[in-house]
Amino acid sequence: MFLTIRRKLLILTVLPLLLSAALGAMFVFRSYSSLSGIRDAETRLAAMSALSAVLNELQAERGISSLYLSGGALPVLLQAQRTRFDEVYALNEAFLTSVALSETDRAALASVLDLLGQLRLRIDGREILASTAFNEYNQLVRSALDSLYRTSDSASPEMHNSLFNFVLFEEAKEAAGRTRGLLSSLFALDQPLQESEVLDLIDASVSIGLNLESKGLAMNPDLAAAVRTVQASDSWRLLNEALLQVLAKSDEGGFGWNGAAFFSTATGLVDEIRAVIEVARLQAVALSDLYTREYFNLILITGILVGGAVLILGTMALLLMTNISLNISKLSRGMKEISGADADLTRSLDVKGRDEIGQLGADFNSFTARLRGLINNIKGEVHALEKGIIDLSANTDETASAVRQITANIESLKLQTINQSSSVTESSATVEQIAKNIERLYQLIEKQSEGVATSSSSIEEMVANIQSVTANIERMGTYYEALLGKSTTGREAIATVVRQVREIDQQSESLQEANSLIAGIAAQTNLLAMNAAIEAAHAGEAGSGFAVVADEIRKLAENAALQSKTITQNIRATKTVVAAVVTSSGAAERTFEEIVEQIRILSRLEEEIKYAMLEQSSGSSQILDSLASINDITFDVRTAAQEMKDGSITVLTEMHRLLQLATELENGMNEMAAGTDEIRRAANDSNDLGIGAARNVKHLAEETDQFRT
Repeated sequence: MFLTIRRKLLILTVLPLLLSAALGAMFVFRSYSSLSGIRDAETRLAAMSALSAVLNELQAERGISSLYLSGGALPVLLQAQRTRFDEVYALNEAFLTSVALSETDRAALASVLDLLGQLRLRIDGREILASTAFNEYNQLVRSALDSLYRTSDSASPEMHNSLFNFVLFEEAKEAAGRTRGLLSSLFALDQPLQESEVLDLIDASVSIGLNLESKGLAMNPDLAAAVRTVQASDSWRLLNEALLQVLAKSDEGGFGWNGAAFFSTATGLVDEIRAVIEVARLQAVALSDLYTREYFNLILITGILVGGAVLILGTMALLLMTNISLNISKLSRGMKEISGADADLTRSLDVKGRDEIGQLGADFNSFTARLRGLINNIKGEVHALEKGIIDLSANTDETASAVRQITANIESLKLQTINQSSSVTESSATVEQIAKNIERLYQLIEKQSEGVATSSSSIEEMVANIQSVTANIERMGTYYEALLGKSTTGREAIATVVRQVREIDQQSESLQEANSLIAGIAAQTNLLAMNAAIEAAHAGEAGSGFAVVADEIRKLAENAALQSKTITQNIRATKTVVAAVVTSSGAAERTFEEIVEQIRILSRLEEEIKYAMLEQSSGSSQILDSLASINDITFDVRTAAQEMKDGSITVLTEMHRLLQLATELENGMNEMAAGTDEIRRAANDSNDLGIGAARNVKHLAEETDQFRT
C-alpha cells in the first residue's frame, strides 16, 4: 500500500497521541478498579462488624450456658442473654444476608442458627453436660469465625492489613471469651481439673496474647496504645491471677472463686478487647474514606491532564506536519526532474531553506557533482577491464583441461585403495571372529577346569565319607554284638524272674492254707470261750473268775479271726499282683526273644553293608586316580588355550593397525579426490564467471555511456 509523506507523518503523530490516551485510560481504569476494591472492602467491613456483634453475643451465651449447667447461673440470666442474641441478630440480619457474604458463608450462618436452636433445647432439658455444651458452642463460634476470615479476604491490597487486624482482635476476643467460660464453669464446679481442661485453658489464655501482639501493631500507634490499655487493665490482671491459681490447684480443686462474679469480671476484659476492635474498625473506615477520595481525585486529575495533553500535542503536530510536507514535496519535484530519461548529472536543485530538508537538497547537489566525476572514471576503467577479461577467459580454459586429467588419475587410484581397504576389513573381521572363538573356547576350558576341580573335591569328600561310614559300621557291629550279649542276659534274667514269681504264687497257696487253719482255730477257740462263759454263768459267783478268763479268750479268738480275714484279703491281692507279674514277665520274655532275633538280623545286614562299603571305597580310590589324571590334562589344555588366546590378541592388534592404515589411506584418497573435484569445479566456475564478467562489463559500459557528464 502506497503512503505519502503527509500520511506517514500523520500516522507518526496520531499513534503517540493514541498511545498516551490509552495509557491514561488504562491508568484511570486501574484507579477505578482500586476504587471498586475499596468500596468492596467497605461492604465487607460492614458485614464483618455485624458478624462481630453477633459473635460477641454468642460467646456470652456460651459462657452463661456453661455456667448455668455447672449450677453457677440462674435460668433468667440465660434467657436474658438469649433474648439479647436474637435482638442483635435481627438488627444485623440485613448485613449478614447481603452479597458481602458468600453463598457458603450465608449457608454456614443459617446452619449455626439451626444448631443453636437444637442446643438450647438440650440445655433447657439439662440433657447435656456443661463441658459438652461448651464444646458444641465452640464449634458454632468457630464456624462463624471462619466466615469472618473468608469475608476479610478483600481484593483491595490497601485494606488487607486493616481487615486482617480486625480478624486477629476477634480471635483474641474469642480466646478471652473461651477463657472466661472455662474458668467461670470450673469455679462453679470447684472440682479438680482433667488434663484436657488444663490444656484448653492454656491454649485459650496464650491465644489472647498472641493475637493481641500482632507484628503490624508496631506501625499503628493508636492500635498499639489500645492493646497496651487492655494489658494494663484490672480485668487482665485478675484473669491471669485466676488462671495461675487454677493451674496451681488443678489436681485438688477448692479454688475459692465465685463463678458468676468471675464471669462478670472477665466480661470487662472482653468489652475492652471489643473497644480495640472498634478502634480497628474506625481506622479501617477512615482509611477507606481516605483511599476513596484519593482515587477519585486521581481519576479526575488524570482525565484532565490526558485530555489537555492530547489536544495541545495534536495541534502542534498538525502545524509541523503541514510545513514538513510542503518542503518535501518541493524537493521531490526537483529530484524527479534530475532523474529523467536523459540522466543529466549536470543539473542541480534550487535550495533555499536552512533546515534539515534544505540541507538535504544541498547534500544532494554535492552528491550529483561527485557522482558525475565518478561516472567518468568508471567509463575509462570499464573499457580497460573488458580487454583483461578476454585474456583471463583463455587462461581459464587451459587450467580446466589440466584439472580434469588430474581428477581422472586420482579416481583410478581411489578405486584401488577402496578394494584394498575392503580386503583388509574382511581379513580383520575374520581374525576378530577367530579371536572371539578362541576366547569362548578358553572360557569353556576354564569352566571345565573348575567343574573337574569341583568334582574332584566332591568325590574326595565322598570317599572320606565312605571311609568314615565304613568305620562307623565296624563300630556298629561291635555294638550289635555287645547288644546281643546284653539281650541274652536280660532274657535269662526275665526267665529267672518268671520262675521266682511262680514260686511266690505257689508259696502264697501254702500261706492260704495256713491262714485257713488259723481261722479254724480261731473259730474253735471262740466256741470254747462261749462254752466257758455259759459254764461260768451256771456257777454263779464261784465262776466269776473263770468268766473273765473266758471273755479274754473270746476277744483273743475274735482278733485272730479278724486278722485271718485281713491276711486272706492280702493274700488274694498278692496272688492277683503275682498273676499279673507272671503274665507281664511272660510277655517281656517273648519280647526279648523277638529283640534278640531282630538284633541278629541287623548284625547280618551290618556285615553286608560293611562289605559293600569296602568295595565302594576301593572304587572311589580308582575314581580319584582318574580325576588326578583329568586335572593334569585339563591344566595342559588350559595352558595351550591361553597361548592361543594371547596369539590371537596379538594378531588382532596388528590387523586393527593394518585396518587403521587402510582407512587413513582411503580417507586421504577421498580428500584428494574431493580437493581435485573442488579445483575442477572452481576452474569451471572461474571460466563461467569470466564469461559472465565479460558480458556484464560490456553491459556496464553500455549503461555508463548513457550518463551525460
